[in-house]
Amino acid sequence: MKYDIGIIGSGPGGYVAAIRAAQLQRSVVMIEEAQLGGVCLNWGCIPTKALLKSAQLWCDLTKVSDHGISIQGQQFDLQKMVARSRKISQTLGQGLQGLMKKHGITLVGGRAKIQECTSQSVTLQVTGHDMLSLEVSHLILATGAKPRVLPVNIPESIVWNARAAMTPDQLPERLLVVGAGAIGMEFASFYQALGVQVTVLEQGSRILPQEDSECTGLAYKIFQEQGMQFFLASELESVEIVAESIHARIVSRDGSQVYSWRGSITTDRVLIAIGVTGNTQDLGLEKTKVQVTQGHIVVSEVFQTDEPTIYAIGDVIGGPWLAHLASHQGIACVEHIISGTKRLVDPLSIPGCTYTLPPFASFGLTESKARERYDVQVGRFSFSGNGQALAQGSGPGLVKIIFEEKTGELLGAHLFGRESPELLSALLVTKGLEGTAEALSSVMLPHPTMSEMIHEAALAAQGRGLHG
Repeated sequence: MKYDIGIIGSGPGGYVAAIRAAQLQRSVVMIEEAQLGGVCLNWGCIPTKALLKSAQLWCDLTKVSDHGISIQGQQFDLQKMVARSRKISQTLGQGLQGLMKKHGITLVGGRAKIQECTSQSVTLQVTGHDMLSLEVSHLILATGAKPRVLPVNIPESIVWNARAAMTPDQLPERLLVVGAGAIGMEFASFYQALGVQVTVLEQGSRILPQEDSECTGLAYKIFQEQGMQFFLASELESVEIVAESIHARIVSRDGSQVYSWRGSITTDRVLIAIGVTGNTQDLGLEKTKVQVTQGHIVVSEVFQTDEPTIYAIGDVIGGPWLAHLASHQGIACVEHIISGTKRLVDPLSIPGCTYTLPPFASFGLTESKARERYDVQVGRFSFSGNGQALAQGSGPGLVKIIFEEKTGELLGAHLFGRESPELLSALLVTKGLEGTAEALSSVMLPHPTMSEMIHEAALAAQGRGLHG
């Protein structure tokens, strides 16, 4: 069978690329060896947000007395939380099946491997229920990534990966999270909110290193107040079971990389969240000119590999590992294949959200990076100064916006606090429309809303703040 475009992987990059190709009147076959929608829909972005929403509601419920409401005997059911998250993924998966049918996209279940690659086409062998041979004019690799493995021997009975942490049979009393990136910190927030004693171990000097240091500094204090414990600039040396107790041995170091402290903590589960590496194995890449460096496929700015007929998008080409970025890349990739269009991705316009409790949302340069390159204006506004944030009981937070001083260009935005991911969109639109500090501060926003903090931060950057 011959198709115009073949796609291996059905995650946010793969299925969006498939839809766009179908919209442009191309025949499309998409091969998936697991579940339609990939990790994001089934075991990542969506189910974790469902769990975190349940945890947030539980936290809110414990504070209803502040609103003059009394509830007796409140409790949560962990298995119902998990079941709800699984049902949401299932519902979205069914919807995705409908989209594939609507656009006439052929779905093939199984594992695809490149058998032959020429300047005109790629031949694939698919193993699954049946052996199938497919020929495609262009191939898009959207195979995603898998968790990195910690080089420490940990008893299998106590170690968790993200998938296991999403479907626990019961809550552990104590949880050690190794890795303070987005995945690790989201799970830390979920379990801490449900009463688990959470300890976070991070090799770097601070949590969420991709975020602005001022925001992470505020978050670090809040997470500690919530009850989390942290070991920064530290590594896990060993885990062993001694007399039915689980001991994790930790080593910490000073700035010169010399180990300066050794000790151990007791835990019940160890969650490993130290990043991902691309799914590049068993694809038949050795039969092609496709290059793989540090576990990820090398591509050009239009996502083309060294083989003219093979492209790659999403997590398999490296970070940032974001579903929406993979989707954007999928569209850009397909449009280049079909028409030669160059839809370039601006790295300073890529948003990222971490759904801790409370969450982060950001894009562009951090303050420290911006100051290395520009003369800047920085505007800040605290959630504590916003009427709607106080009325809603949103808790602490910060809106921080960075502009280039001479032109007013929006260089970056960094938010921490409840509803931050939703608030960020207004700033992304401003960036996309090349809006300036003056333009942003001239817009009339409704009162009382949390979006007023954006207006206030823009004013503050120009020395014209009203309420801060």
